[in-house]
Amino acid sequence: MQGALLGMAAAAAGLLLGTAWRMGEPIRSSPLGLLVFAGVFGAVALLRLPLALVLLAAIPLSLALHGAFGRLRPDLCSCCT
Repeated sequence: MQGALLGMAAAAAGLLLGTAWRMGEPIRSSPLGLLVFAGVFGAVALLRLPLALVLLAAIPLSLALHGAFGRLRPDLCSCCT
């Protein structure tokens, strides 16, 4: 029984990683996306700040960066091209 549960856990982890990889394609091709990702990862994983508070700050900042740089430098923002 324990072996079956370990196998299901490994399969679920693989599916999660595969889905995250596909969903992250726009982020990987955008310098602004990578900047926001690095900031959120650093705040949550390294500084141990609460995810809810980090997202409350990161979402408006990300939208502002996208709006400002998306109009001025479209090469930095790949989601609208």
